[in-house]
This record gives sequence, structure tokens and C-alpha cells, in this order.
Amino acid sequence: MRLCCTMCRCHFKCTAATGFAKEVRNYAVNLFKKRDIDVRTGVSVTAVSHGLGGDGTQATDAHLSDGSVLPIGAMVWSAGVGPVRFTTGLAPQVEIGPGGRMVVDEFLNVRRKGDTAAYPDVWAIGDCAVNPAVPLPLAAKVAQQHAQYLAKAFNTDKNGSGCRPVQPFHFLDLGSMVQLGMADAALDLSHTGAVDNRDNSWLARLLPRAVRGTVAWLAWRSYYVGNQVRSLMRHNRAQRSSGLKRLDLL
Repeated sequence: MRLCCTMCRCHFKCTAATGFAKEVRNYAVNLFKKRDIDVRTGVSVTAVSHGLGGDGTQATDAHLSDGSVLPIGAMVWSAGVGPVRFTTGLAPQVEIGPGGRMVVDEFLNVRRKGDTAAYPDVWAIGDCAVNPAVPLPLAAKVAQQHAQYLAKAFNTDKNGSGCRPVQPFHFLDLGSMVQLGMADAALDLSHTGAVDNRDNSWLARLLPRAVRGTVAWLAWRSYYVGNQVRSLMRHNRAQRSSGLKRLDLL
């Protein structure tokens, strides 16, 4: 027995794969169309209704902002991210920036409320932090480099700095990847290099703007397999150093 279904993707913004280069966005949309996926941009779901269909069976409809109605069997809603209560609860003491994120300086120190000075021993990293001078995307690659930057500083006491960072944080963008299923993917290399010096980045001049298809999927797969291997090696080293026969890492 063969099951047939129709898939529709609705995007509130005027394009799919937002945040990626134009070449990647166009490739993704064309690939979806080849797979008979209805891509609608600039619309959002405003309501979901339940009732009886024309044949007397239970029916569910999605009402879109452009007035159209889509009969649905299953809906997957991607709502994005927002600030947690802990972050918003610090508003009386710290400066809160766009998206409810704590404002930090070039050393990732949290800014005081109503003051340009920052708390010397309080840092924020990842999605809860934003430097208005150099805003960065809400991405794991940003949080990872934040963590590596502070970990290196905390384990190094240079010139009596008290294990605090002595050099400002600089984010190095190595590109973005999106897996498109069925051994297909795309790599966006259009913004490689240091965020504050992309125009002079030799890396950006050397690499193509985008890589698509099977080659991109192999690169995506190799990256995540490599990460799994590195995580396993760190797990084994921690287990040996702890002297335990079994070490469960959460």
C-alpha cells in the first residue's frame, strides 16, 4: 500500500531558509518544489479550526494570514526561541537588549543597568547575550566560541589578570550548514571570516559562496560524525582520569 500526502511550508518572512545566502535560499526553494512541497512565504498561521468535513468526517483546517485555508492532517510549528525568566528577571540589575538578551561588552562582561560599565566578574554567553556593537546570530557556533574564549581565559592567568580575558572576543564565522534530507544539503560560505573584518578575510576570498548537493551533504555528515567521535574521546579521557569503571555524562 502506498501512502500519498501533500506538504506545505509556510514562512512568516518573505523567504525560506532565512539567514542563508541567496544561492542557498533559492536552492532550497527549488528543491522543495521538485519534491512537490508547496512553499508559501510572507504568510503565517493565524488559527486552527476543527469540525466536520464535507463527507461527515472530522477535519482540521489551518487559517493563514492571507485569508486562505489549508486542510491539514498534521502540523509542525517552529516558534523560534525567546528569553528565559531568569534572564528577564535580572532586568533591574543588568542592561537588557533586543530580544530580551543581556547586553555584554567586548569581553562578554554583563553591562550594569543604566551604566556603560560592566560587572567585572559576571559574564554571559550564547543566546542570552548580545553585544550591540557586534550583534551575532542565535546559533550554536556562537555559543561554542563564547565558551572556548572564556574557558581559555579562566585557565590562564596572564600578567596577573586574575583569570579574566585580556583580549576582546572576536567571532570567526566558518559558514553555516543546512541538511535538506535525501542525501542533500547546502553550505553557506558567503560570510566566512572574522565578523569585524570580513572584507579583508583571505578565507572569504578563497572559498565559494555556497556548496550544494551531495558534496555539501557529505561535508555536513562528516562534521557531525567528527563531533561525535571527539565527544566520545573526551568521555573516555574523563572516565580514565576519574578512575571509575563507568562514567555517565549528562
